[in-house]
Amino acid sequence: LGMINIEGAIYSKPSISSKIGGLSDVVENGKTGLIFEPKNIEQLKECMLKYWNDRDLALEHGRNAREKVIKSYSEDIYFEKLKQIYQEVIDNAGKEK
Repeated sequence: LGMINIEGAIYSKPSISSKIGGLSDVVENGKTGLIFEPKNIEQLKECMLKYWNDRDLALEHGRNAREKVIKSYSEDIYFEKLKQIYQEVIDNAGKEK
């Protein structure tokens, strides 16, 4: 999971991420940020220039990113998902024999 993306989104910052590891899991290309192919410097440059030249787009993606983080990664959501995992383990504990 791309924690740096989540931390930036809390402050309404869009992300520019490559498709490596968990970085692109948080970013919805064209909605909460921009994604480029790994090692593709030209695509990275295009993403950077897109935000540089269109402040409104960067602000929109930043707002969308914050909204997504609040809905998907808040403390309450995290604990609810954790409780579900524990409940599944408890429910299945006696079944594996």
